[in-house]
Amino acid sequence: MEEFVQQLVNGLSLGAIYALIALGYNLIFGVMNVLTFAHGTVVMIGGYTVLIAHEKVGIDYTVAIGLGVVLATLTGLLIERTTVRPIRDNPWAVIIATFGAAIVIEHAMRLYKDIPARPVAFPSPLEHDYIYLFEGARVSELQLGIFGTGLVLMIGLIVFIYRTKLGMAVRAVAQSPDIAETMGISLRKIAIVSFAIASAVGGTVGILYAIYYQSIYVHVGSQFLGLKGLVIVIVAGAGNIPGSLVTGLLLGALEAFTIGYIASEVRDLVAYSALLLVLIFRPSGLFGEQARVEFKV
Repeated sequence: MEEFVQQLVNGLSLGAIYALIALGYNLIFGVMNVLTFAHGTVVMIGGYTVLIAHEKVGIDYTVAIGLGVVLATLTGLLIERTTVRPIRDNPWAVIIATFGAAIVIEHAMRLYKDIPARPVAFPSPLEHDYIYLFEGARVSELQLGIFGTGLVLMIGLIVFIYRTKLGMAVRAVAQSPDIAETMGISLRKIAIVSFAIASAVGGTVGILYAIYYQSIYVHVGSQFLGLKGLVIVIVAGAGNIPGSLVTGLLLGALEAFTIGYIASEVRDLVAYSALLLVLIFRPSGLFGEQARVEFKV
């Protein structure tokens, strides 16, 4: 029982990170009907900016976090303006172009003071003091902070999408762009807003991930977090925000149980096996429909 509770705590912390990455993908997909392979790189920008600003430049940690989120947001908007918007009517071209943009950004990062491809240590603002639960299981302040921040972001985004005027406009564009435009909603404005929110959340996720593992590397977005986010989007059903949040938490828990009860080497096997099974037996995703993907009310 102790091991079960411990792995559940670990899984929910990791799952919150996964869920937020998938939410960013789905927010962009729902509005623009395209998948951007550069979103994982935006995630990396958030984390690495904090590392450079705090460790190399000496900026206060809190200010560095804000700078990381801002720079990630600006990077996402730059990708939207230069790479996605000109070819958004061709989803396959967007995938290829954003994949190329991710490579360019990552290699440009490598040029800054010879940043290595290997993981580097990341400073953590949270202590590793533990709170003991029942049956001997324990949760650290770090895990509580990560999960709490992730939960607040998830709730905040759900409230924004379903309870605010701008959020309703985002849903309207996702469900029917033509009708939304006839109602006076600017498709370009909503696309920019969606990219900005997704990128800001992505930058925050990059910071949370780096704090959680106390390390970060240039390719963490494209080779790990970005791919996990795409797996969740496909398994849950592209465009389904509530489904992606649930799937992200489940995947995090499933990986934690795999690490705890089997071996860490097979954690990715679990995620990609789930992807394969869903593609075979339910291509539209666990929470998706066969019709055009839309946000679920």
